[in-house]
Amino acid sequence: MAGLAWPALRGLRKNYALETTAQDISDCMAFARASAVAQSAWYELDFMQSSSYRLYKLDSDNGSIARQVPAPGRWGAGKSVAADIELDAPSSPIFFYPNGTATAATVVLKGPNAPPLSIHLNGTLGYATISQ
Repeated sequence: MAGLAWPALRGLRKNYALETTAQDISDCMAFARASAVAQSAWYELDFMQSSSYRLYKLDSDNGSIARQVPAPGRWGAGKSVAADIELDAPSSPIFFYPNGTATAATVVLKGPNAPPLSIHLNGTLGYATISQ
C-alpha cells in the first residue's frame, strides 16, 4: 500500500516547497512594508539571478539615498529558492515607501508537476497576495 501512495506524496512535497517559497516572499514583502512605515525609511527588495532575493534598508543622507544596508533578520541575509523552482521576478528592485505604498510587481514561481503561483504586490496599498 505504501508503494502506491509514494508518487502522490512526492507530488505533495513539491507543491509544499513551491507554496512555502511563495509564502516566504510574501512575508518578506509584508515585513518590508511594515518596516518602511515604522522606521520612515525606504526598503528595497532585490531578486538576484532568478534564484535568490535579498532585502535592504536604504539609508538616506539629506534626502538622497546614501547606501544600502542589509535589512535585519532572515531576509537581509539573503534567501535562495530551491533548485527545482523557477523564479520569474522583476529585474529592477521593488521599493517600499514610508507612506505604506510600494512598487507594483508580480513574481511568478514555477515548479515541476505543480501549477505556477503568482505573488501580486499592489503598489497603492503595498499588500501582496498569492494566487494560482
